[in-house]
Amino acid sequence: MYALVMSLCVHFLLVVIRYIESVLENGAMVVKDIRFHRPLVLDRHGTSPAHVGCIAHDDKWEFRAATTSSFDNGNIRLDTEYASGGFLPQNIRFDPSNPKRLDVDSMLSLARRSITGKEFYGALPSAYGYKDIFSNYIQEVYEVPDQDSWFGLGYLAKLEIDAHSFLDQGYVIHPSILDSVIHSALVMFINMETKSADFSGIFLPSKVDTISRWDSGTFVDFDPGLQGIVWSYFTVRNFAPEGPLTFDYIVANSEKQVLLTIEGFETMVAPHGAVSDISMAERLTIVWQPKKFPSSDFPLRSTSPDALSCLRDTFEGLISNAQTAGRHVVRVLDLDQNLEIAKALDASLVSFLSKGLFVEYFFEVASAQNTDGKAWSLEHSHVRPFVLDESDDRAFLSRYFSLFHLLILSL
Repeated sequence: MYALVMSLCVHFLLVVIRYIESVLENGAMVVKDIRFHRPLVLDRHGTSPAHVGCIAHDDKWEFRAATTSSFDNGNIRLDTEYASGGFLPQNIRFDPSNPKRLDVDSMLSLARRSITGKEFYGALPSAYGYKDIFSNYIQEVYEVPDQDSWFGLGYLAKLEIDAHSFLDQGYVIHPSILDSVIHSALVMFINMETKSADFSGIFLPSKVDTISRWDSGTFVDFDPGLQGIVWSYFTVRNFAPEGPLTFDYIVANSEKQVLLTIEGFETMVAPHGAVSDISMAERLTIVWQPKKFPSSDFPLRSTSPDALSCLRDTFEGLISNAQTAGRHVVRVLDLDQNLEIAKALDASLVSFLSKGLFVEYFFEVASAQNTDGKAWSLEHSHVRPFVLDESDDRAFLSRYFSLFHLLILSL
């Protein structure tokens, strides 16, 4: 479990990273024209998960969320747009015969000054509040002459990542890695001689021109390639005291091969009052869980004097394994329209909720008429009706899940 107490600015940056991650998960090799329209502030820890989703149309995407957690006869309306942009399934600039490289050795030979990771985080204003693995990766940041960067200086960050703790969790690039790369830019506000920050403002992302993968795309995620020493080089495209600040990043693996570039990452200074109550902001909690659902072998009996009891035992075993593997939220789809299975599992669902595991249980209904009433007949309060019409989707699910009627979904 990675629990992190953060201020509003860090919370917003991590939500932005989630936007980017959701588009990469949809197969994008290039994400472009990213615009952040409004902050997505989640409810307090312990409440129902917010309903959010990345919606892709052709080469465009939108990240939407529901303004209310209530259901309209089983329907969830993602009615508010928080971010949008475009994407490409291929990086046409990528040449596999001539992979892009970062000349780390030359940069290190030209470096003027440096600051350690411990000194870096110690100098940041307390409002940024980086904790745990989000403050462990940066080992050192070097100041490098670069005439193409504002004030003639670029910055090379050395990160050391032990990715074994979160490999195979389903992320294209784990949020802690991408976040560390981005927030390394705060070093430009730190005096490397006195090891103190000379700016107390809060920067919020406003847009990004392009995020590009520079690998072959053979692997779904970056995590296996981003282990050990990772290098991140950023330059400042423009700077103004009240913003915007625009950065360009190059991320390379331990072999100095470039895997990711971020071009035109623009930030603005938060207006006075936007982060006015830091004590309130510090109560925001973000919990990262594995996205992949753990699998185990369960002996399924072909006959049983009590089929529902057998199903309940198997269900409890699956969910217990998921909780042991680090999941905090699970979604379940039940294709039984009579609620017989849901009623048999009702006590188990309540039990898991008391143990800190949130199980959102969707059951199929034939139509949207009075579907919420059925959900109220169960003790578990997080049971939701789900209308699945007689379409190809219904046929697909029936074909592949007709033996079990129950489908555990990754959230």
